[in-house]
Amino acid sequence: MRNTDDGTSLVLPGLRHFESEPEAAPGAASGYERELVKRLHEAETGWERAVADLAHQRRHFDRESNRLLSAQKEEMLRDWLEVVDNMDRALTDEPTGAHPWYEGMKAIRAQMLDLLRRHNVEPMHPYGEQFDPHRHEAVGTTRSDSLPSGIVAEVLQTGYIIDERVLREAKVIVAD
Repeated sequence: MRNTDDGTSLVLPGLRHFESEPEAAPGAASGYERELVKRLHEAETGWERAVADLAHQRRHFDRESNRLLSAQKEEMLRDWLEVVDNMDRALTDEPTGAHPWYEGMKAIRAQMLDLLRRHNVEPMHPYGEQFDPHRHEAVGTTRSDSLPSGIVAEVLQTGYIIDERVLREAKVIVAD
């Protein structure tokens, strides 16, 4: 308890009560004042630690949120690739003569690929490249007089990359 200028008592929790403080030299801090300064410093340090912890938690939350959003986006785009594959299969046999519906389907396919590009998804064109198990899924091998062993001889399903990461491996046949 400490008397204030107006004669009322001030109780500071956690501070020792000084019944009789020794007279301090002029300009020197009393024991009570030293205790207050110490407690103030502890409170400031605790506050700074709490602010740093909050900033760390925000960064962690932002990273985790971005990771989850990215994973959901990639899952949706992989599903969309199945639709693109079906469109490619539908367009494999070009009809003879003029068929406006066929041209319309090709235009829709172009829109589908444009949507993928807007989301940083690009197709891989691995024919003639060295087989890479991180980018290609070998579903078979073939003998080839024109290609050396370990080179992609045929692409059965297009692979795709998103932001320089593999979204879906290309299914390929490799020369042996």
